[in-house]
Amino acid sequence: MDIPTIINLISTNYNFKDSTISYYTSTLNRILRDCYDKFELSLSDFNDYNKFFTYIDSLHNNSEKKNFLNVFIKIYKCIDKHDNTILNIYLDKFKKIALIADSDRELTTPSNKESKQFISFDNILLKWTNLKNKLTDSYKYDIDIKFLILSLYLFLPPLRSQDYINTKILSSHFPNNENYIHDNKLIINDHKTVKKYGPKSITIPPNLLAIISSFHSKSNSIWLLPSRNGASHLSNSNLSHKLSSIIGCSVLMLRKIFISKIIDDKLPIPDRKQIASIMGHSIYSQSIIYSKFSNITHNKS
Repeated sequence: MDIPTIINLISTNYNFKDSTISYYTSTLNRILRDCYDKFELSLSDFNDYNKFFTYIDSLHNNSEKKNFLNVFIKIYKCIDKHDNTILNIYLDKFKKIALIADSDRELTTPSNKESKQFISFDNILLKWTNLKNKLTDSYKYDIDIKFLILSLYLFLPPLRSQDYINTKILSSHFPNNENYIHDNKLIINDHKTVKKYGPKSITIPPNLLAIISSFHSKSNSIWLLPSRNGASHLSNSNLSHKLSSIIGCSVLMLRKIFISKIIDDKLPIPDRKQIASIMGHSIYSQSIIYSKFSNITHNKS
């Protein structure tokens, strides 16, 4: 079975996004080249699991080992849906590698770049106040959009950038496959982990709702975060650039800082679960992946 046939099976069985299909294609190419010295795969190759495990063990990065195993297992499930004996051997190997990879992530300390980007929420609030003082009754796009962006990330748990850029302000006709704001609710039907966690309904606090309303009375755009002319929304890169120009860090960094703070503040588990649901990840991911800055002083400059 050649690579296009395998990728077609993956697409049919899993309904992955294009970016995921692209990752599977490049990963499969690398596995076939480095492990099998060919660009096709058969059931006999899967049955010779020791050969594949030797290749996996030769990789130096445990996260890469985990990801490659996951790709291979997903492919095997498409090709042979009946023989669980071989599948269970792969799954056992995956569980062992996953434990090691997740342990590595838990022990990883912030990089020098991440440490330099750290900013406390006290300092974020100070920058927000400085922007607020620059607002006027007239529409000054550069000031107003930055104030709105920082308000969204200050008064709600930090969402991924794509959750905001696709969001519209609607008063009627509410599609079940789009993100929109109606009344005091932010409805997110399209987000990275929607297949796992489902759509999100987030209550917007009154102070943030007033800021959103004020901005849109000036912009007259259907988009929550419009481009300069209002006809389209900001791109991911636009949003990241604007946030970085205000506080010097990315959306991902801000998510890590926020989670580290609520862990340091010993927020009760039910509250942490609610925040994890809003942010689109699990309590496990919250503790392992996003808590890099736990125990760092949060009133640091």
